[in-house]
Amino acid sequence: MSSALAAASAGAAGDARAELARVTETLQKLAATRQQLVVQLNENEGVKAELDALSADAEVFRSVGPALLKMDASDAKALVGGRITAIKADVQRVEEQFEEAGKRRLEVVERLSAGAPGSARGAAGAQQ
Repeated sequence: MSSALAAASAGAAGDARAELARVTETLQKLAATRQQLVVQLNENEGVKAELDALSADAEVFRSVGPALLKMDASDAKALVGGRITAIKADVQRVEEQFEEAGKRRLEVVERLSAGAPGSARGAAGAQQ
């Protein structure tokens, strides 16, 4: 009977370690996505700053594939402003997902430490 209990406990610990690996991978992907979004946000804010610094009679062109198309400056500002708004919303969404995944990771680490105190610290340290 005790061997069945030990096998079930080992299986639960293995499941928790696998879940910890999945959650850690998710956290890494979300961090990379957030970093990419922040780069896009910075680029678009730079474009907005350049558009704001233009004189009223300046010509604005938009790159579409290999061609440059003339745009109205106010349309360009609105387009960049819309992009910035969308990117900020995406950053917020990714940050919320990151928080949730971080909470899940802590829960798994706590489960591991409750089941096998020595192995949880090693598993948590290996995942960081």
